[in-house]
Amino acid sequence: MTVSDSRNVFVNLVMRVPADGNMPILSRIKPWSDAVVYDGEFELLLGELDALRRLAISEDELGIVGEIETAAERCVRDGGLELHFLGD
Repeated sequence: MTVSDSRNVFVNLVMRVPADGNMPILSRIKPWSDAVVYDGEFELLLGELDALRRLAISEDELGIVGEIETAAERCVRDGGLELHFLGD
């Protein structure tokens, strides 16, 4: 499954996450580097995505969060998968 974000909607939303340590998975995602979410981290990621949804201010932001939630839910369901975020 691939989620395309050619307009950087998701990464721009993630950059608004407060750097207070409450979203350790999302804080690893940067526009200039790659990040990987590993099996065993998806439940935490899903909780962080739920909190991220509250920071969304546009339909595009809500849509991309929903797509990534769907990918993370598939990873939980199927097990043994990784979710890769590719930076520039």
